[in-house]
Amino acid sequence: MQVGDPIVAGEHDVFLTSRWGLLRAARPDQVRYTAVEHDPWPLQQATVQYLDDTLVAATGLPQPQHRMVVRYSPGVHVRIGMPQRLSPGPPTGGSDRIHARGSNGTLPG
Repeated sequence: MQVGDPIVAGEHDVFLTSRWGLLRAARPDQVRYTAVEHDPWPLQQATVQYLDDTLVAATGLPQPQHRMVVRYSPGVHVRIGMPQRLSPGPPTGGSDRIHARGSNGTLPG
């Protein structure tokens, strides 16, 4: 990969690089949610120099024909909270909410 100039992250870049929670399911009835906090990723334009991709072909799907969008970041510091057990059943506050038992899922200041 060849790394280029810094870019101003667009909506698509932010969507692909922002993670605000982790989910883990040891069993279907034991799902845990962990809150994640980080600053926006500083992104740079990048170009793939060589790619040996056999995964798509192995699935039987056609290879993508569009240009790849590639980004590089030197990284950010990430804070990860304590895992919280999720309440069983579907969320009661709407499909976009995660309900943790005993906590609101936020990280301490």
